[in-house]
Amino acid sequence: MIPAYLIYCHYQKKKKYSVMDSTANNEFSYLTSLINDRETFGLQGVAAKRFLQDEETSDECFINGKLSLVEKANGVMIEWCPVEEDGWVLTNGDDVDTSLSRSPESADSHRENNSMKFSVDIKDLRSFQCVEPKKGCPWIRFISKDGSGYIPLYFRQGGISSFIEYLQRYASLKRSAREANLVLFTDERIEALEQSVSILNLNSDFFSRVVAQPYATAMTG
Repeated sequence: MIPAYLIYCHYQKKKKYSVMDSTANNEFSYLTSLINDRETFGLQGVAAKRFLQDEETSDECFINGKLSLVEKANGVMIEWCPVEEDGWVLTNGDDVDTSLSRSPESADSHRENNSMKFSVDIKDLRSFQCVEPKKGCPWIRFISKDGSGYIPLYFRQGGISSFIEYLQRYASLKRSAREANLVLFTDERIEALEQSVSILNLNSDFFSRVVAQPYATAMTG
């Protein structure tokens, strides 16, 4: 009969190695993610708009941030995060006349700013609004496949064309035929399949008319 103490030591040793293996696997996954992550595009001066309200006034402010394209092991991500600065850039609503507020951010404001950051896989996006007004800043708003939208991003220092150019390295983009300011993420394989199906439908219709009215179809095509 095996002493209970030896059985206890055996299971404690087994448990110890199990915890070590789990820790090692977690560390390996973390290191692998760091090695694989590669920022291929980064643009400063891309701001998210936030509304400030109190009992008497309601103002808008732009939260300065950085927009990035990041290659990761599980996909290509579009990421935006706020960038620390001395104050807020306030606007009166027309996106042109601005002044710098030197009021320090509170802890609540800092948390709210950080809550606006996002990271999304381009495979999960359906489209984005791209508005370039004659007056004011151009802006983009990404829309997921489930219909939900992300915060609008304003290119207050330019660079929207460069961002879209880099984005096209990873995704096929097409301007919507219905909405001039809407750009669609398209899958080339699906488009090719739809075109093939469309051609087959046309051929099917043509052959059906040949069978039904051979002479008239031959004359008219």
